Amino acid sequence: MKLLVGSLCLLLAISACDSASGPPLEISKVKVYAPLPGTRTSVAYMTIRNNSASAIRIGSIESPQFDSVMLHETRIEDGVARMRMLDGLEIPARSEVFLVDGGLHLMLDQPAASVAEGEPATLQFAYDGNGLVIVSTTILSRFADERTNR
Repeated sequence: MKLLVGSLCLLLAISACDSASGPPLEISKVKVYAPLPGTRTSVAYMTIRNNSASAIRIGSIESPQFDSVMLHETRIEDGVARMRMLDGLEIPARSEVFLVDGGLHLMLDQPAASVAEGEPATLQFAYDGNGLVIVSTTILSRFADERTNR
C-alpha cells in the first residue's frame, strides 16, 4: 500500500512539474497575411512550443475565415524550391517549431468572406486527438511589413 501511495505521489509531482511550465501547446508570434491582390490564398507563420514531456502531434488546423488551411513545407531539391503538403506536424517534447517563410508554413485558401488587413483571424489547432488551441490575431499586409523593414 505504501508503494502504491508513493507511486501516486510521484506521478502527481511529475504532472505538477509539467503543468508548471505552461499549457502543453503554446502558439505565439502569429502572423496571418492578407491574400496578395488578385489571389485567394494567404499565408501564416508562427512559433509552436511543446511544454510537455512527450511529443505532441498537430493533426488538423482550421479557420472560420478560410475554407482550407494546409500545412506546407518548402524544401530546396536539386536547386529548385518545392512545396509539399503535410498531413500533420509533430512537435518534439519541450521543443519549439518555427513556421517561417521558405520553410514550414500554413497556406490559407478560399476565404469564406473578404479577408483584408486589420480584420480578425482565428486559427484552431487540434492535437493528440482531444487537445485544442485557439489563436486569434489580426490579418496583416505583406506591404506593411515591407515598409517597416526598409
